[in-house]
Amino acid sequence: MKKLRTLLPVFLSAFVALIAVNAGYAFAASTPPAEFVVDVPEEFFAASIASVGDGRYCVSGYIFHDDVPNNSAMVVLVDAHARRVLWKTDIPYAKDHYENSSVDCVRSGEFYYVLTQERTDSLEAQSDTLLVMSKISSAGKLLKSQRVDVGRDVWPNLFQAGPEGLSLVGGASTDSIDRGGKRSLFVAHFDRDLSRTQLVVLPTGAFWDPSYAKLDGTSLTIAGGFLPNEHAKGAANEGYAVSKIDLSRARYVWSTFVAPPNRQAQGAVSLPDGSMAYVGVGDDRLLLSVIDASGHVARRLSAPRTICSVDALGVKDGKVQIVGTRCGETHSMLLLDIDPTSGTVLASRDIGDGAGAVSFDDDAVWMFVGKPGSDRKLFRRVAR
Repeated sequence: MKKLRTLLPVFLSAFVALIAVNAGYAFAASTPPAEFVVDVPEEFFAASIASVGDGRYCVSGYIFHDDVPNNSAMVVLVDAHARRVLWKTDIPYAKDHYENSSVDCVRSGEFYYVLTQERTDSLEAQSDTLLVMSKISSAGKLLKSQRVDVGRDVWPNLFQAGPEGLSLVGGASTDSIDRGGKRSLFVAHFDRDLSRTQLVVLPTGAFWDPSYAKLDGTSLTIAGGFLPNEHAKGAANEGYAVSKIDLSRARYVWSTFVAPPNRQAQGAVSLPDGSMAYVGVGDDRLLLSVIDASGHVARRLSAPRTICSVDALGVKDGKVQIVGTRCGETHSMLLLDIDPTSGTVLASRDIGDGAGAVSFDDDAVWMFVGKPGSDRKLFRRVAR
């Protein structure tokens, strides 16, 4: 008995050590790898990455057909923990149309919903752009597709899922953008079977994609290149604008223009205090403007330019984070940390080759990378 009591602490110590090792292994295994190869066609190009929970990411994009040439939409579900593609689903376009591409994806319950843009003609001047929503099963089976019928030429600003269904914010024109037409901003709600339940239209201009939008009940905050209607009041107000809209009354609460049109690259992101940070790339400076919750420009700041694109924006610990392409190096990307109170670049990190799609998610930046000269497609995780 005495010998047993003597050995008991040794056994307990070994048992605790084993638990610690196993727990450490389990914790390490739960962290997705830094990079892994994804099984997709060589001709697949990624447009966006959306986190859909459980360590899974829905990658929207298209297959490029060199013989036509045109694009056909494909959406890919990647499991970052299992390091593999769970399914790849093609989304066809109408037989009398020219091409399509998936641009965003959300998850609601067991179903996935994909937004695609569809072009009607190979000639830009004769083509209209349509939006189509598709419902996909958890196994990747295409169940249903439904056109978003709000105008002749339509484009998205925001696509999201909520407790009551799907919401889509976008712009529409009575004619194609190249030929003019009356432009409108719209907010449409749909149930989980893609039937439209509500539509609000403001025929006072629209925001061009890419843009940033945040929908909170009947309040919409949106930022992007504003496209006014010709000959309308305020038609001269063209440029990058940030606006707050009361959807219940279908009117603008305020609207602030922060940059001229045709700036090289730009974007916006919400800050924790309710303000908005605008980021733009000028001829030789990286520009930052902060618009407060009442729509006033609180400050305008700048720093030396090291990036020539704005591929993704995020906020962490009060800092604005930007992913962009290093100036003069097409395939090299940087992650910048910027102090929104001073405009100072606090940190700059090289995060590798250029990516077709970049997205911030919690503590990481996710990138879908197609290495130059290689048919390998990579899914990359960079810690923030």
